[in-house]
Amino acid sequence: MISDYCRGDQEHSEAFLTYVAQRGYHLLTVEDYGALFTQVGFSNVQALDQTSFFINILQKEMKKFAEQKDEFVKVGKISLL
Repeated sequence: MISDYCRGDQEHSEAFLTYVAQRGYHLLTVEDYGALFTQVGFSNVQALDQTSFFINILQKEMKKFAEQKDEFVKVGKISLL
């Protein structure tokens, strides 16, 4: 399993394109990323867009942090586990 960042298959804003260029990122679409692995010899490649899953995780983490924000500010550390 490989987990990586890709870009959406759509037109992107100038702000996004500038952000990507400034950092030297080379982002492929999920489909193109999967095709790249097939081209270099991997078989049974499944390129899956897991954006909604990742957003769900981030939202859970933000909720947990919000519950502990005051303690974090006070002490400087929290447990997200």
